[in-house]
Amino acid sequence: DWAENNDTRRTATNLSLSPELSSATIFPEDDVDNYSFVIGQEFVGKYIVFQTYGDLDLVMTLYDANGNYLDENDDFEGVNPRIAYFVEEPITLVIEIGTYFGDESGLYQLFAGIEYSNLDYGY
Repeated sequence: DWAENNDTRRTATNLSLSPELSSATIFPEDDVDNYSFVIGQEFVGKYIVFQTYGDLDLVMTLYDANGNYLDENDDFEGVNPRIAYFVEEPITLVIEIGTYFGDESGLYQLFAGIEYSNLDYGY
């Protein structure tokens, strides 16, 4: 949308992994949001999870920094997509988020962090 500059993978907003949710907006209806994450050595051997929360019917696509398709998800939990990516080596990941039919606008929240299969909650 006109108020943000993350409508393409080349202009993705750089975010850090965090246990906190980030708020974002799809506007206008055909808007897409792109976010990049630099995943360092400390995350090798872990699953990185990207998930949205909200009422919009979103789809999420995961790419590497070169634009190679890695994964996509729609409707993991209700209308919210979720991707879990196993980190084998340091990598820059880009996620693209848009509405499924391109006909909705509104707010959503994004989680980007580590999936813990044990009780290890330290970053």
